[in-house]
Amino acid sequence: MARGKQLGRRLARAVAAGWMVMAGAAAAQQEPREGREVSSDLDGDGVAETFTLRLTEENIALLDVTEGDAPVRTFYDVAWSGASPGTLPSLELAPNGSLRILSANESIGRERWRLALTIAYRDGHYRVAGITYDWYDTLDLSAGGTCDVNLLTGSGTVEIGPQRGEITALGGAPRLMDWRAEAGREGAICGLW
Repeated sequence: MARGKQLGRRLARAVAAGWMVMAGAAAAQQEPREGREVSSDLDGDGVAETFTLRLTEENIALLDVTEGDAPVRTFYDVAWSGASPGTLPSLELAPNGSLRILSANESIGRERWRLALTIAYRDGHYRVAGITYDWYDTLDLSAGGTCDVNLLTGSGTVEIGPQRGEITALGGAPRLMDWRAEAGREGAICGLW
């Protein structure tokens, strides 16, 4: 009987410890997960802005912009995000100092893609100045291509297999505050669908 009580106590402690671990994990998931951070003086005022990409619990990508210690703005839903490696967005700087917001699906399903949004500061706003979209099929290596569009000028190129063509994107460079990570938006801009 004493042995049964000891076993019961051990089981109760193990269950309690398990609940504490699960509660801690749930609390950690409620906090936004930090992404990458880069700095550049996009607005040209001589002070570099810091751009921080954060993911919410729902995997919505937020871009925080700060200058020094002062918050400038938070942009909502700037990139698609999955929850596994190969699907998480990130930030980088282009050689000219422009910001690039990168998103991709390089791990799920057969249709893989990468999208880079180039962000510039024009006419008092952060704008999506360009997009580069690459896609490929892991089972059909001939099905894939690339699209590169400068939204400031409206000119771009699309390559699908061996074919290459020039395209014109209408509508100009949208303000980043108006951009949403909508499925298929890059394909529409590239004239793919």
